[in-house]
This record gives sequence, C-alpha cells and structure tokens, in this order.
Amino acid sequence: MGPLRRVRAAFEYGGELPDLLIITDDGTKTCFYVHSNVLTKASTNYFGGLLTDLFLIGSTITVPESVGTIGLALRLIYNLPCNPGSHTLQQIDDTLAALVKYGIPPALLASSAHRPLYQLILAYAPVRPIDAYALAGQHGLEDAAVAISAHLLAYDTSLLTDALVMRMGATYCRRLFALHQARLAALRRI
Repeated sequence: MGPLRRVRAAFEYGGELPDLLIITDDGTKTCFYVHSNVLTKASTNYFGGLLTDLFLIGSTITVPESVGTIGLALRLIYNLPCNPGSHTLQQIDDTLAALVKYGIPPALLASSAHRPLYQLILAYAPVRPIDAYALAGQHGLEDAAVAISAHLLAYDTSLLTDALVMRMGATYCRRLFALHQARLAALRRI
C-alpha cells in the first residue's frame, strides 16, 4: 500500500474516505485530506467559492493561509479536540478570520462548552481576559464571552483602547460596562 493510500484510509469520516486535497500555499505546501461534503455542509459560500458545482471528486484546492491556520480550522470544522495550550490567541484569531472567509460561522463552532473553539478561547480568559473577550465579541461567540466576562470583574475599563472597543463591538462593550456598573452597585449596597 503506497503512502497516499495509507494517509487517505487513516481518516475515514462517516464511513467515507477523503475526496478532496487542500494544499497550503505558505511555502510548506502541506496537504490535508478532507471530505468535501463536510466542508460544503459547514460553509455558507462553498468554502470561499473553491467548491463549486463543477467540483470533481479527487480535486485539489490551494489556500493561501498557513498550515497552522488551516490545520486548526479543519480541527474545528470536524469538531476534533484541540490542546488549548498549543495555540496562541493570534493563531486562533487568524483561524477565525479564515473560517469567516470560507463561509463557516464561528458562532456555530463555539455553541457549547464542549466544542473545541469554545475551550480554546476560554483558555485565555485567566491570562488575557480582555483580548479573549474582544475576540469572542468580534465573532459573536455569546457563550464564550459570558464565561470570559467573569475574569473581567477586576479589569480597569479606563485601559480600553479604541482598537479593543472596535474589535468587540458596541454590544459587547456595553455589556462590559454594564457588568462593571452592576458590580459597583452591589458593592455600594454592601
């Protein structure tokens, strides 16, 4: 059995072998064997228009993102476990941007505490809470933002930069200020 056949057979999903090869164009030319039906089901834009009606089984597509970004994106799409400590917040941010580009709503991939994306972002709550909160707000990751907000009770809102406010958006910025106002009101009552 040749190496190509061994790799393809190793990733059977839903009883099917991969029928699509994704190659990164970041200098590494890394290959990912995936299932076109999984990508088209997850994507709202045929994976950025790369999977069209003319798509042929056994096709190859090339993406400009790095191997780390596409690798993490595919793990999230397939709902495979991710080690939260092995990805930086910037890598997670790059991956979310790629998911949006390829028509995959990040909110669906972080819809519960058991999803890998939720766990990846929440891992940064204790060490970089405002950055994790802004990232969750930017992509409308409601459950993750709520969980992260517990780590923002001691955050000095006067340190908020315009960039952070723009990133998290008006809704999540308002919620952050409401959280702090409610905490101050509770302290006054005590």
